[in-house]
Amino acid sequence: MNVEYTGRQFEITPAARKQVESGLEKLKKHLGANFQTHVILSTEKHRSIAEITVAVRNHAPIVGLHQANDMSVAISTALDKI
Repeated sequence: MNVEYTGRQFEITPAARKQVESGLEKLKKHLGANFQTHVILSTEKHRSIAEITVAVRNHAPIVGLHQANDMSVAISTALDKI
């Protein structure tokens, strides 16, 4: 599992990184250990946006996107959508 983080107007905190990686550990059971993930966390005015893209070899990418007032809520809901 390879995870790449991008922060747009948001600094990637250790708490956000830990929340994303613990959610991706659950996906490991279904997808195996060999997948690429790109996480984009951004803030615009009063909303936080989390976009998580999982690319599994030989399959179309799976994208979870959510916006909320709190970044942890946005991350957990984006992971749930995946």
